[in-house]
Amino acid sequence: MALGDVSAQRGQLQTALNELERSVELDAQSSAGFYKLAQLYRKLGQKEKAQQATERFQQLKAEQRADLDRAQIQRFLERAKR
Repeated sequence: MALGDVSAQRGQLQTALNELERSVELDAQSSAGFYKLAQLYRKLGQKEKAQQATERFQQLKAEQRADLDRAQIQRFLERAKR
């Protein structure tokens, strides 16, 4: 993902797009990757792909929040048993 960031900063948008697409293929759970991909799609005028990447980003963030909530509840219950 870092190479995609550098390429985007240098204005090499197609290279950045290729790198970010590859990044989310390798890590389909990367909310940051999908967020950056959505931003780049928007910049390139690819509205439908931007929307899809945004939806995936939002889904992943919701899952991460739910995981965090479950972990906090588990810690609370473990402390309550002591």
